[in-house]
Amino acid sequence: MRTGSIPSGVPAPQLPPFSYVRADNSTADFLEMVSELGSGVLVIPLIVLLEDIAICKAFSDGRTIDATQEMIALGVVNVGNSFMQAYPGGGSLARSVVSNGSGVKTTLNGIYTGAMVILALQFFTQYFEFIPKAALAAVIISAILFMVEYDVIKPMWRAKKLDLVPGVGTFVLCLTLPLELGILTGVVVNIIFILYHAARPKLSVELLKTEGGVEYLMITPDRCLMFPSVDYVRRLVNKCAAGGDVPVVLECTHIYSADYTAAKSIEQLTADFHARRQPLYFYNVKPSVCSIFEAVAKPEHFVVFYEDEDLDRLLAADGRAPPDKTPPLP
Repeated sequence: MRTGSIPSGVPAPQLPPFSYVRADNSTADFLEMVSELGSGVLVIPLIVLLEDIAICKAFSDGRTIDATQEMIALGVVNVGNSFMQAYPGGGSLARSVVSNGSGVKTTLNGIYTGAMVILALQFFTQYFEFIPKAALAAVIISAILFMVEYDVIKPMWRAKKLDLVPGVGTFVLCLTLPLELGILTGVVVNIIFILYHAARPKLSVELLKTEGGVEYLMITPDRCLMFPSVDYVRRLVNKCAAGGDVPVVLECTHIYSADYTAAKSIEQLTADFHARRQPLYFYNVKPSVCSIFEAVAKPEHFVVFYEDEDLDRLLAADGRAPPDKTPPLP
């Protein structure tokens, strides 16, 4: 199958259309144009950005990639494209591979390639009609075939098998479903994995003694408290403290941020302990986090301390006296 007829020339600059006339002579406004694109409104920019980042990483030679700078560049280019009736622009993976194989070293190649494309569109489009599509496909496939990274599968399998699920799933879905559905599914699966990890913090539990000899339970979350994890943490803390009246200290060193949902859960947690008449204290709470918790929790239930010596004082105030070590009289 041949490429077919390609119109010659470069479109004249003009304002991008915000409406168009349908075949039935009705007019589609801007919102209707966007709705007709459907998921393409999100998928097309995502694909362009992912392709651009992939190109940068493939040819960066260890240099740092500024994703923000890439997004700004793509945005400026596509705003300009809209005035030339052009397709959404981005980095061409196949062309970048061919350029790299040809010995290109600087971005000046973009000016040269752009000039060649403009000249070809102006004077040589009549010859493109006879190029077989299979030949164009072969050029693209042969150019990017070496970028398929088979070697990462085995180390990933040894390190963490679960990491293969998003990659393999996205690959299979992109082959069997429309491309936009495959990519969106991969993004959603990754987000689910991230949220699950954020919602399941690890808690270390230690039975310690104060300097005065009073036993207490030290519970330390390993990350911040946000809305996906607060109910899980509250349930675990209650489970660890249940079945006894040992004072509990929630060590908050790793809690560097929190939200209203977390503050509400802390308020409910303090109420749970107050109902059981079991002391609950918060140790080393950062000021920014403490202000969030104090805005919701009851002051008489939310008790914070920062020095180990303060714990004995708090326990004594709650009637938790240290054990009497005086030997019995003969």
